Amino acid sequence: MRYIRYLLISITSLLLCGCSYFKTTSQSDVAPFYWQLQQPNCKVETQQNNNCPNITYNGLNFNKFKKLNTLIDNKFLQILNAEKTTTLEEYLKNNLARANNGYHLNLSVQLMSENDVLIVLMLTLEEIPSTDQYNAPKVRFINFDKHKQKDITLKDAIITDKTESFWSTAQIAYKQWLEIQQLLNNETYQKDWPFIKTNNAALLPKQLMLKYSGNTLAPYAMGEPTLFIPYEQLHEILKPEYLPH
Repeated sequence: MRYIRYLLISITSLLLCGCSYFKTTSQSDVAPFYWQLQQPNCKVETQQNNNCPNITYNGLNFNKFKKLNTLIDNKFLQILNAEKTTTLEEYLKNNLARANNGYHLNLSVQLMSENDVLIVLMLTLEEIPSTDQYNAPKVRFINFDKHKQKDITLKDAIITDKTESFWSTAQIAYKQWLEIQQLLNNETYQKDWPFIKTNNAALLPKQLMLKYSGNTLAPYAMGEPTLFIPYEQLHEILKPEYLPH
């Protein structure tokens, strides 16, 4: 019952927020694509019940930044715990060939924001196994520096000797999240689910976003907690090139 109450509070706060992370205008030459793979030789009755193992992919292809396309593939392989020696396409086809009826895998890439320095992408992987087991969607980010041609991690973005200052600021955002969830004075909850660090970050236009997996900062019933840190709090903590100008 306690987790159900947490879930209701979490849903209410999201509805009240009414906010969007996305700024979908792109300066780059981007081509959206969609494809679907279905296990070969799936029986007709299985097809009719929509139980044929399949994989869908809503992706983006960056014609000007081929290295970003490779980073996207590698990030999905990392989420899938796949060997680096294989390509994403090979892995998906081999995985599909071994899958049981009822298995579905959905991948998507969404453009969150873009400016003269960064392209920020959100990668989502949702795996629906053939059993009744629930797997929460996995969300990861790519902060692609156009000039350096690389994915900028939190370690890359933070000034070398300012790491502790960053996490102190992040804990303030955590307290604000607790207040929104009506958990700020709940000592039991904070003991069970203390603040932890994460490398899963998005450098958005007005704020930095930290995204946590389910069952890390909160129970699965509350989804994936998200913390927001305004850039006003990150001056002299983040490198100047990653702050709004």
